[in-house]
Amino acid sequence: MADIPVFIDSDETSSERRVSPSWSLATFKQKMWPITGIPPDCQILSLPGSYDDETLLESFELEAYTAIRISDTRPKGSRPNYTDDSNVDKYELSTAEYEERTDSVLAYKKRHQLGRFNPDLQAREEAALRDLQSGGVVVGARCKVDGDAGRLGTVAFVGHVPEIPAGGGLWIGVVYDEPVGKNDGSINGTRYFQTKPNHGGFLRPGKVLVGDFPPIDIEDELMDSEDEV
Repeated sequence: MADIPVFIDSDETSSERRVSPSWSLATFKQKMWPITGIPPDCQILSLPGSYDDETLLESFELEAYTAIRISDTRPKGSRPNYTDDSNVDKYELSTAEYEERTDSVLAYKKRHQLGRFNPDLQAREEAALRDLQSGGVVVGARCKVDGDAGRLGTVAFVGHVPEIPAGGGLWIGVVYDEPVGKNDGSINGTRYFQTKPNHGGFLRPGKVLVGDFPPIDIEDELMDSEDEV
């Protein structure tokens, strides 16, 4: 008798399996144990009618891709947590050991002088920094972010931020006038400038425009609003 593809679903797993109609439910439960993590005597199957462990699967006339739900009768507190890997031994490699390896991405970049190992990179970034400074992008300069309707603020940092993933190159740190930022001037525990929560942000130079952008006067805004209904 040909096997039948079915969907097996439980609290922890969901997968497609092939089963034999000639299996008894006792055999089926035993085979589902390593798949669902539920011991046979704790399984409740979503099959129609009455049955016992000696009932054959062929008795249910299963069609291809029938979904069979397997529930666990054990209290949740007594079930193993298969998704918690906090107590699982893991292979850990120190930074020093990683840097000594010759088969790593780091070693590849060093050999081919890519990224920060490019001898011309530092010179290019120094030139880019000089261009920014000559354009007025310096600490203390007023700026606008995101175009005409952008956020106003003050440049508080210009430089590298290694804590930003894949964030090579120059970044501009901005202290916003209003709480429209994403941080307080720090990234992953490293502080680059000081400001209130949600008043700081790090942006690429192309996102920041420096110029005469005075802080918004709240009283002026209130007066303007009174002149408009």
